Amino acid sequence: MEWMLILALALLVPCVLMPVFFLWYLRRGGLTFSIRVAREKRRKPAFTTAAEAAQYESILVEDLKRYLETHPPLPE
Repeated sequence: MEWMLILALALLVPCVLMPVFFLWYLRRGGLTFSIRVAREKRRKPAFTTAAEAAQYESILVEDLKRYLETHPPLPE
């Protein structure tokens, strides 16, 4: 009976561990992909012309003005 138990374990362990490792691999791949996308979003955009840079800057200024209108600074 002892050799049957060893054979069963030898056949069962890979059958159980392979799906676990496969799911771990998929999860790790998804995490690295989401981290890569988040870093790309956070990166400052590269502009090809000065007009694009000026347009981006004006949009940022408008957003800041809108934010300051709704959230006034605290008095010191």
